Amino acid sequence: MTPTKEALLDVESDRTDTGGDDGPPVLRLREVSRHYGGIRAVNEVSFDVAQGERRAVIGPNGAGKTTLFKMISREEPTTKGSVEFLGHDITRTPAHRVARLGLSRTYQITRVFPSLSVLENVVLACQGLRRGSFQMFNSAMGRKSIVDQAEEAIDTVGLRRGAKTPASELGHGEQRQLELGIALAQEPKLLLLDEPAAGLSAAERGLMRDLVRGLPPEMTVLLIEHDMELALGLADYVTCLHNGSQVAEGTPDEIRNNERVRDIYLGQGD
Repeated sequence: MTPTKEALLDVESDRTDTGGDDGPPVLRLREVSRHYGGIRAVNEVSFDVAQGERRAVIGPNGAGKTTLFKMISREEPTTKGSVEFLGHDITRTPAHRVARLGLSRTYQITRVFPSLSVLENVVLACQGLRRGSFQMFNSAMGRKSIVDQAEEAIDTVGLRRGAKTPASELGHGEQRQLELGIALAQEPKLLLLDEPAAGLSAAERGLMRDLVRGLPPEMTVLLIEHDMELALGLADYVTCLHNGSQVAEGTPDEIRNNERVRDIYLGQGD
């Protein structure tokens, strides 16, 4: 049986109130919706994400996961509902301002500058979030604080030896690592990962899983992953979407044993 919107909100409220969190959730969604004419891509999704939480959003293709991410990062407007980040309503805040507040994301399709080196890609990301950053790129490469920040991110994702390698010469898995490094270089308070293991081999997926697991515990992570088992292995808490609506909430074990979720993944959901 599909839970009601009120029941899902009650679950989130109970979990947040009893979790010992010292402040507001890092992210709070309330009845967030995105409609395209008569199509409800996302319909009244509500949940909280506490500081340091690893939250997975799962669901089959077309469930509304990426559209939800775009509304959180302010790349798309909401039709209704509200998005709060660090206690501030950002529902109408431009994407570049939200990024400067500490929200960073990756994408299903890797977005890097192929002609730039690994280091240059990450330096550019660091430069972009600094006030007064519209300076010559070569000037940024000469600023030790920016380069040090970029090199730390490259180390974190295991690409230090290839720092001078053009991004175009990286394999697909390494490009995914680079994109994660670009996101981490921005020192996010909330990191959105959109299918970080998409298109990776088994070995590359294992490496990406380990990189995500190794992120600082105080960093809050919200991830989309089509591979349910990978998502459940990384998450503290899980939200399942189907046809744009929220159909289940729970711990990984609760989601594994949820009959509605199992029906959806077996292709039997309504």
